[in-house]
Amino acid sequence: MKNFKFRKLIAGFLFFFVLLMGGQRLETQATEGVQDKVIVLRVDGLGCITCEWNIEGKLDALPGVKESDLTSKRITWWNPFSEKEGKAVITYDGTKVTVEQLIETIEQSSDAVYTYSASVLTE
Repeated sequence: MKNFKFRKLIAGFLFFFVLLMGGQRLETQATEGVQDKVIVLRVDGLGCITCEWNIEGKLDALPGVKESDLTSKRITWWNPFSEKEGKAVITYDGTKVTVEQLIETIEQSSDAVYTYSASVLTE
């Protein structure tokens, strides 16, 4: 009898805990993505994967940037005339960071070897 009451108590506690945590998760998900925006920028001057990592690190360090993904124009021996351009797909909170700040961060990542310029493709 004592064991049955203990199991009933544990089951009730687990049910309450799951119900409570499930409600919090739904509330968080509902408000989390309200201000998120996605922008695609054209980035000229990207030459290699290291350039991508460098800029992604600087973009991800900005407050409000959720995710950044850069692709560089890759000229290869089998396709030296590749039309693929450097792009940055950035998910950000529009209340914390502006498009101008994103572009400025990319362009300020230029160094002695590579000069980057960015412009908006789609918002």
